[in-house]
Amino acid sequence: MRKLYDFFLLNRYLFQALISLLLITLIGKMFTDSSDIINIALIYILPVVLIAMHGDMRSTLFIASHSVIFLVMQHSVLLLALLQVL
Repeated sequence: MRKLYDFFLLNRYLFQALISLLLITLIGKMFTDSSDIINIALIYILPVVLIAMHGDMRSTLFIASHSVIFLVMQHSVLLLALLQVL
């Protein structure tokens, strides 16, 4: 139990960035119709910048890849819905 707690304390910023990515995805879903993809993509950069300030390259790449995955997931659902309408 102590090792898990130490791991969480050591990588606290990583978990915060993952939670913020989930929140950005949920909020981005609500504003997909009213904003362009470039504006939503710029918001996805925020967790990457926060992780990069800590200086851990592996964590930065992890969050950057997950940021791209969440962005593509968010807009692929929209693209599939548009294709079904057409």
